[in-house]
Amino acid sequence: MGFFSVLVLISYVLRLWLSGFGGVHPDEAYYWTWSLEPQLGYFDHPPMIAWVIGAGRMFIEVLVSDEFMARYPVFFSIVKLKAGPYFMSSVLTPLVIGKCVEWIQRDSLTITQMLALLLTPILLLGPQVVTPDAPLFLGWSLCLLAAIGFQRRRYHNNVLGDPTPPLFALSLLSGLALAFSAYSKYSALLAAFLLVLSGCGLWNSIMIAIVSLVGIFPYLLWLSTQGADSGSGVLFQLGNALGAPIKPNNFNFVGDLWASQLFLWTPFVFFGVFLFFFTDLRRFFLAQKSSRLSGTLFIWAIAPVMFFSLTALKRPAEANWPLVGVLAGVAMILSRLRNRPFWLWVLILQNIALLGLGWMLLAQGPQLASMIETARPRWAEKLRKPSRLREFAGWDRLHTLVSDVIKQDTRPVQVESFQVMSSLLFADSSHNPDSKIASRLFIWEEGSRESQFNHAPRYELPKILRQQPHWLLSRDPKEVAGCRLYQGLLKEASEVYFLYACD
Repeated sequence: MGFFSVLVLISYVLRLWLSGFGGVHPDEAYYWTWSLEPQLGYFDHPPMIAWVIGAGRMFIEVLVSDEFMARYPVFFSIVKLKAGPYFMSSVLTPLVIGKCVEWIQRDSLTITQMLALLLTPILLLGPQVVTPDAPLFLGWSLCLLAAIGFQRRRYHNNVLGDPTPPLFALSLLSGLALAFSAYSKYSALLAAFLLVLSGCGLWNSIMIAIVSLVGIFPYLLWLSTQGADSGSGVLFQLGNALGAPIKPNNFNFVGDLWASQLFLWTPFVFFGVFLFFFTDLRRFFLAQKSSRLSGTLFIWAIAPVMFFSLTALKRPAEANWPLVGVLAGVAMILSRLRNRPFWLWVLILQNIALLGLGWMLLAQGPQLASMIETARPRWAEKLRKPSRLREFAGWDRLHTLVSDVIKQDTRPVQVESFQVMSSLLFADSSHNPDSKIASRLFIWEEGSRESQFNHAPRYELPKILRQQPHWLLSRDPKEVAGCRLYQGLLKEASEVYFLYACD
């Protein structure tokens, strides 16, 4: 693992450096605003992503002098945002998955296995946008490692039917990993269920439950007090998930979800998981102990997809929700191909081809759209959007336009979207840390999807000021009494925004 550790660290430094020349997704800016005010919980997600961003920012501030950062403020603003999450997603998670492979095959990683793991699209491109998935992937992979550890002890030291012996170290790892995952995303509850299915045994389950409950007790306390008062956290997510279905029993949503998994897992891994599992079914029913580990990996791979397929019957499911399953899938495929170098190289070449295709779609989308417009108009419409590589550059221009307009007077600015608010705040901090523009931005509660901004008094415009002259920034044309469109439209790289002067 030493050589592999060096490779992932080099990859991390290179990726972090390149990120400073790109842009920031609105969701990344949203989590960045959380990190400025660390809390035990936030309106729509647990707090781990904010803590990780804050830790990364402090690390860069210690490592780099203020004078040097002041010379490249935008570059280092982005680097400070991404340093912590990137370290988890491009260093720690691949290392844990590599250790999973070694535990499965009971041997060190080969060079081709390292290369295949480094080039896995979901591990190479997936973490590019900072989301709560970054810490969740790390916590989930640690839970998977513990599950493999339990199964290794069972089928090498026990006969079929024997209870799993108490394993304090693995139970402690599982409990801490579950708590860490719970602070990342609420789908971590599925990992607890899978650990029990992995044969951790009664006493280990009790130890895992105690450790994880102690770890998340502060969050549960926050949830029962401040969170309950505002309907935040898991209460918000439950209300959102249990709300009225868009189209009940819509199997098209399920089909879309599985199609996205086929692409994001890569066809080789997706079909390979099923192939290797079904080749083990005969041994499984014959009670051969070594087949139980294959069954465990299959459950960890496919259970998230099955779970979110059920939720997709009510409403569309986002493609990233079940992606934690790919971690077990990659571990299964790499370990089974250790002595099959030809197929490992096929996997590597497939990954390279998919990465090239992804780069082409990102960089040359509009040009490709004109080539397929007649045959596939729907695909062409999606490809015609401005390049994702340049999409976020427009936020700086929007910030400049808003800044120039509101410098004319002292009126507050109500912003309709939490994403626009976050992007403007991040751009303002990056370009001019001493700017007072941020202090004049407020969330427009009547027009915005509820977010953390709606529960922060700092961003709530007092009612008395709403009746006085103010600006209104919207994504859509509005007809608001006393408001008129001001100087036409503000154009961003991929959207059009409307600025109104309200008297």
